[in-house]
Amino acid sequence: MLEAVVRNGVHILVFASAGGVLYGNVWELAGEEHPAVPVSPYGISKLTGEMYLRF
Repeated sequence: MLEAVVRNGVHILVFASAGGVLYGNVWELAGEEHPAVPVSPYGISKLTGEMYLRF
């Protein structure tokens, strides 16, 4: 999918993710600058997807 995005010149991509699986049990509002601490293999896969998108 990411290769198709690049090949077709897409400039905006919405990537939905779940904060609970990326940031653990956070008792405050966690933004993108909050350190990611995945709590499961699913959370690791979501974080990996985000890292590919940033790359």
